[in-house]
Amino acid sequence: MKLRAIYGLAVLFIVFVTSLDSAAQLSEADFRRVLGERAAFSAGELAKLEDGEAVVKVLQSEKDEIAVIGVVSAGSGDRFSLESFRASLNQQNNQSMTAGKVFSQPPVIDDLVGLKLEDRDYRELKKCRPGKCDLNMTADAIRRLAIEVDWNAPDHRGAADNFVRRLLLQYAAGYLEKGDSSLEKYTNRATPFDPARAAGLLLSDAILLPEVSPGLRDHIRRFPEAELSGASGELRWSLIDFGLNPTIVLTHSIAYSETSGPAAQHFVVNKQFYASRYLDVSLSIAMLITAGDRTFIIFTDRSRTDALGGFFGKFARKLVVDEAINRTSQVIERSKAKLLAKSDPIPEVKTDELAGDSPESLLAKYRWPLIFGAVMVLSLLLFRIIRKRFG
Repeated sequence: MKLRAIYGLAVLFIVFVTSLDSAAQLSEADFRRVLGERAAFSAGELAKLEDGEAVVKVLQSEKDEIAVIGVVSAGSGDRFSLESFRASLNQQNNQSMTAGKVFSQPPVIDDLVGLKLEDRDYRELKKCRPGKCDLNMTADAIRRLAIEVDWNAPDHRGAADNFVRRLLLQYAAGYLEKGDSSLEKYTNRATPFDPARAAGLLLSDAILLPEVSPGLRDHIRRFPEAELSGASGELRWSLIDFGLNPTIVLTHSIAYSETSGPAAQHFVVNKQFYASRYLDVSLSIAMLITAGDRTFIIFTDRSRTDALGGFFGKFARKLVVDEAINRTSQVIERSKAKLLAKSDPIPEVKTDELAGDSPESLLAKYRWPLIFGAVMVLSLLLFRIIRKRFG
């Protein structure tokens, strides 16, 4: 099960992009200072940005968190719109998203009519107990599951589908009404997990957002209480299947332009506040900002997961970090190329379409490293057992 979590985490990592006192446009010196202080950019990395090269690096984070940032210059001048920036982030090969829909406001059960579980989900749900369940669930959800689904009934699969739909509807409606305060602790694991607290920590570590748009940061932090004029948002559910256990994801997506300074700054935010497995919470922020006389594309992603601990922890972290670096590089390089390709028409897309390669290519890429790693671990365990038994 842990290998599946590692595998799924690598694919999912970036499957996912009122008013306070307004911040002024950053000077180039302030931009460099923030990257140096908050993201530990070296003088050499800042020089690469000056030369038009992309810089992607892993940020310092807790052991259960993966954080990455990518920055590249898109030239000079304020000539890009929010619509063109959103379109430049489009992933055209997101074949792993097998179903999904934008929720109505307020959400209704018919929004989830396209959601149907798979054999693996039914097996896992049937085994769910407090402290031991493959799917992220609260104590109340686990209790209700035991009451509402009779696994001996002929129609138990339909009952399980309906239960999950009602549960997701409850999560979506609660988030729209109360934001993070609606997120209760998951008790499906030995140590309960608090998604509301984790989401707050991810936002508190957001780089450049406080400097260029404190209003957007406050809107994310205190949603829906803190309104933000000009911001467009939506809630969406997605079913992501990459060949292992499928994952149901609830995402809050925001598109916004900060126009208080001399040049517009554009933002596309994707906040995953629920996933049925692998990722606990994640926050990706794509920014198109002007510093001095140059425009920069910045992409940051922070994700928390329980799949990085235990015996496979180091192996899992290396796999996910390598993939995060690769896909972040693809996101910013493709965005730059599309923005600068004036002759290529760019269709409007949804705000949750940030990505990289197709899942099939990623699975092929990591199949043998995962098999090799599993064989090595099993061999080591067998060696220890034999040594302990025969001295």
